[in-house]
Amino acid sequence: MGKNNKTVKLHQAMKLLQIQAYLVLALVFISTSCLQAQKTPAQPTQLNLKEVIDKASKVEGLTGLILSKQGKIIGEKYFHTQTRQKLNEVRSVTKSIMSLLIGIAIDQQLIKSVDDPIGKYLGDMKGYAKRRHGKITVRHLLTMSSGIDWDESSVTLHRQWRKEPITALLERPIAHKPGTKFYYSTAASYLLSVILTKASGMPTLAFAQRNFFRPLGIQQVQWEKLGGYYHGGSRLRLKPRDMLRIGELMLNDGAYQGKQIIPRKWVQEATRLQISINKSTSYGYLWWSENSVPDKNFGAVGYGGQFIVVFPTLKLIIVTTAFSRGIGVAKAAKQEHDIGQLIGKTIYPFLKQ
Repeated sequence: MGKNNKTVKLHQAMKLLQIQAYLVLALVFISTSCLQAQKTPAQPTQLNLKEVIDKASKVEGLTGLILSKQGKIIGEKYFHTQTRQKLNEVRSVTKSIMSLLIGIAIDQQLIKSVDDPIGKYLGDMKGYAKRRHGKITVRHLLTMSSGIDWDESSVTLHRQWRKEPITALLERPIAHKPGTKFYYSTAASYLLSVILTKASGMPTLAFAQRNFFRPLGIQQVQWEKLGGYYHGGSRLRLKPRDMLRIGELMLNDGAYQGKQIIPRKWVQEATRLQISINKSTSYGYLWWSENSVPDKNFGAVGYGGQFIVVFPTLKLIIVTTAFSRGIGVAKAAKQEHDIGQLIGKTIYPFLKQ
């Protein structure tokens, strides 16, 4: 019974994390929505940078914070063992970066369009293209709507997937018509890396270095492989300020220091509503977005509280890093919640003043 109870508790905790992943940015968006709705605006004189940093220092698990306004860093602080020069595992922020790489590949016509069936690129893999999985498109992977029966919280399924990441995903049945329902799937994002490698003829990291990281001035990254391909859903490590560079890129519609790195149209498509999750939160191409409030905002979020949040109209960028290795899913969910609350209730009103 003891072992069974532990299994149940672990499953429940992972379910909590999955739900939290869907809603964590909604906490930011709801908080900012409430501020927008106030008849009397919050009084900015009550907030200063020292107080913001002090509040941030008390958030358990938070290791780094960068605040940017109008293109200038106005606040930067690191906690515990994190430093400006230390690589941080950005977890599912990797997915959002994977989206940008796909956008570049489409711009270069390596991938014809988001409506290409994945079977076009996976045709040599055990006949998967001959099955209905081949009808799933790149767009469906980008919007977490492939329809493949997948439970992100299943420990058993993840163990199988890590051993055979392509097979374990594509052997799953189709539960829903592709494009109709959102189901969070790291495995689907991983598959985008496989497709990019096939389409470009080079490993995902090499493609990213040539077309994304170097043009952005990002000189040091680490990215782990899984099953022979770079993990398109996680395991990328970046420095905090390089996360900020990505935020600046998105704020400027794909341009960085005068050079267009990501097509402007792709940035717009990636950050607008592509599929609804709930009344508060929508999903673009592997980017979370909220377009219903006056201060439209979008972001990338990773396990434990890795955030890149962008407010385009206000020209604000918020970057956070947090502990994520070995902390357990329940604690990771709490960190995301607490950091989301810090962003929405403290940092946002401070930056807006």
